[in-house]
Amino acid sequence: MAWSIGIVATHLESVPVAVLSRLKQRLAEIGVSLDALNRESPLWDSLRESPMRLHVGGWCFLYRIDRSEKAIAVIDSFEVPT
Repeated sequence: MAWSIGIVATHLESVPVAVLSRLKQRLAEIGVSLDALNRESPLWDSLRESPMRLHVGGWCFLYRIDRSEKAIAVIDSFEVPT
C-alpha cells in the first residue's frame, strides 16, 4: 500500500502549482524509501518525534510521518529567501 500524502498547511496560495506537484512527487519517493526502512530502525523514533524538512523550488516544507497510518502530512511551508 502506498503512503498517503496530505497537505494540511495553510497559506499555500503563493506556492506555484509546479512546486506543489514536485513536492507531492518527492514525498511519494520518500514513502517508497520508508517502505524499505527496517521496522526496528531507531530512525523511526526520530521521524515520529520531529518534523522533517524538504526544499523544493525555493520553498521549504515541513512534514510529519505517521508510520501506523502510512501517512505523510505537510504541516507548514515558507519561501526561502534568496
